[in-house]
Amino acid sequence: MRHFRLAFFERNGIQLPEPDRKLADLLNKKVSLFKSLFDKNIAFFTDNILITEAGLKGAPASSMQNWRKDHGQYIVQANTPNYTDNLKFAESD
Repeated sequence: MRHFRLAFFERNGIQLPEPDRKLADLLNKKVSLFKSLFDKNIAFFTDNILITEAGLKGAPASSMQNWRKDHGQYIVQANTPNYTDNLKFAESD
């Protein structure tokens, strides 16, 4: 456990000279901000994709019942839950 804590501090620049440590701290804060913005953008992403029934072969039927159909294609919101919970089972690429 001690080795883990030491590695954490070293990754965060504890052994760097003061000017470099300040730069590392600034960069870590920017990375954290961009990660937060990325996660927010993904969470609020609302675009849809159209997929044929053949393209959904292997996806759970219970999920397909919840998706609207338009001209023979399913309207599926392009978000992480639809992929991780449903589309990963589809046999089509």
